[in-house]
Amino acid sequence: MKYLAADCQPTTEPPKIGGSFQEENIESDPAVYEQLKIQTGLKTVPLIFINGSLIGGYSELAALDDRGELDQLLKGTKT
Repeated sequence: MKYLAADCQPTTEPPKIGGSFQEENIESDPAVYEQLKIQTGLKTVPLIFINGSLIGGYSELAALDDRGELDQLLKGTKT
């Protein structure tokens, strides 16, 4: 799941990920954004979750990919 805002401009290009994922614009439901801030302690977007676990934003996603850990997370396994 990726939570984002319409004006969200990534500072890091996200890795190309095969398959599909859910995307939700938090501007359409402010209550979702408020809940995410409480749940994660973060106020920035995007917020990317894989298998229910917070990954972070595009920078953290790219770092996982660079370390070769992203594919295992997407498959539901750990390295």
